[in-house]
Amino acid sequence: MFLPAHHLLARVVVGAVLAVPTVYFATVLFPAIRHVPLSEGFSHIRSNVWATSALIDYVAGLSFTLPYMWFRSPNSIVGVLVVLLCTTMGNVVSVALFIALIWTSRGTLRQAVLPLDHALHAPNTNTWGVVVYQWIVSILGLIYWAYLFYAAATESVPDGWAFIRSDTWSYVTLVDVLTGISMVVTYVLVRELRDGNILIALLWVLGLLCLGNGVTIVYLLYVSAGPMAGRSLQEVFLWGEAGPSNQDTDT
Repeated sequence: MFLPAHHLLARVVVGAVLAVPTVYFATVLFPAIRHVPLSEGFSHIRSNVWATSALIDYVAGLSFTLPYMWFRSPNSIVGVLVVLLCTTMGNVVSVALFIALIWTSRGTLRQAVLPLDHALHAPNTNTWGVVVYQWIVSILGLIYWAYLFYAAATESVPDGWAFIRSDTWSYVTLVDVLTGISMVVTYVLVRELRDGNILIALLWVLGLLCLGNGVTIVYLLYVSAGPMAGRSLQEVFLWGEAGPSNQDTDT
């Protein structure tokens, strides 16, 4: 059975759009690796509050990237390798893999991003994995927001931007964050627009673009405790059918 051409076009276009920041990130990442020692770069990042905030932002983004890529991996061995690559190389790997998942899918864009389509029954209360995840990302979120407010109170944004722009690894870190945000924005749009939540989707996207991965954490906590409460962590990240509430019946 062939899908209408517009589904293929949607996947191609979205993948191509995501490829733009990914390719640009690669053009700044690999020269930085070649010319500036990572230890020196880390020292420079720690010397400025906004550069440090960008690094914390990157770590906060892993709250989405690592579980998502783990669940999309075909087995545990590949999953471990993917998680290690995404953590150490950043979003040049993560978003490239995300693009590959979109382009190699044989279904719609939604099926490419959210491949689980089984029926949901009564919520399961034994979702300890979700509880552990929520605690971890909540702590990470508190660190993120506390340091963001500290940075804002310590140095102006223009001064922070001037430092980041002039320092190699600080700039690489910021580009890494923005590249990852493009992936999260795509995920949020696909997830929210499946139910026609246009305004809600736009508000989440605006928050992501303005406040970074602190909003990613808030969104994931909202999804796991709200619309997908009582589901497994895999279902929280990958379930793609619209409206879980209309299938919440015991069987």
